[in-house]
Amino acid sequence: MGINLNWLILGHGDIEGPAEFETQAPGRPSRAGTDPALLGQLIDEIANIYKAQNRPLSAERHGTLVAQLYDRLIVIADEAERRGATRYALSRLAEERR
Repeated sequence: MGINLNWLILGHGDIEGPAEFETQAPGRPSRAGTDPALLGQLIDEIANIYKAQNRPLSAERHGTLVAQLYDRLIVIADEAERRGATRYALSRLAEERR
């Protein structure tokens, strides 16, 4: 029909245009650039925190924690700063779970 789906659903862009749909809102980090190393680190470290404290960790809770931390950390562009923030976030999580 020639209606821009971004305009129709999200309210941005021109009314006329391609029917292609952006899968994210403007200003949000792109999932196309997913960092597998960061994601893997969060998955492993969160599981280790719960295991060390002998606490159960459901798959849903594990996924929620990984997603929340990942979303906060992935927007940090500087790699060294991101590594430091990751260590800090995981240490805080461990302290909160005690």
